[in-house]
Amino acid sequence: MRPRGEVIGSAGFGLKQDDVSWAANQEVASIGARGEEATAKILNQIASRPGGPTVLHDVAIPIPGFTANIDHIIVSGRKVIIIDTKVWRPAFYWTLFGKTRRGMERFAPAEKKTMAMAADHIGSYLAKKGTPARILLPQVWVWPSSQRSKMSVWAMQIPHAKTINGQVASARALKSKYQTADPSIVVALVPLVASIDA
Repeated sequence: MRPRGEVIGSAGFGLKQDDVSWAANQEVASIGARGEEATAKILNQIASRPGGPTVLHDVAIPIPGFTANIDHIIVSGRKVIIIDTKVWRPAFYWTLFGKTRRGMERFAPAEKKTMAMAADHIGSYLAKKGTPARILLPQVWVWPSSQRSKMSVWAMQIPHAKTINGQVASARALKSKYQTADPSIVVALVPLVASIDA
């Protein structure tokens, strides 16, 4: 029987710390943590399968002097899938000519280039460690902050990422095929996991 995949780190770790001064308030941080935990629940199920991938939670983007993280990374064979989790108010999100709107109001948070930066720096970091990997197009899983109305993100384009409704992303991820992670890639990424003292 093939060994199960592995889960490394704690989802939402950075959002559960005492210092969340970067967030609007503690409630915003708590909502974000719940979203990351919802994504992690699905990814951890995938990792627990025989021959499953390795999933890492709360991974620092390796840029000296820069504090930012990626919520989740899946390592499947030599492929790396970067996933960020968002919890946003239910609405119709759409992008036209590089400008994103939530309904009719401008929604600049979706225009950040964090995913492109994360993919570039994780790829470079792994190459410098002698463990080059294939970095797939990052994904942003968007969960609704409430169930009172519908959330639609199909018309939204986050730079260098595939934007997916969290429930749709979960269903697709559970049906996808993954491989056991290349251990050299996992070893290289572990020092970037926030909840581990490397």
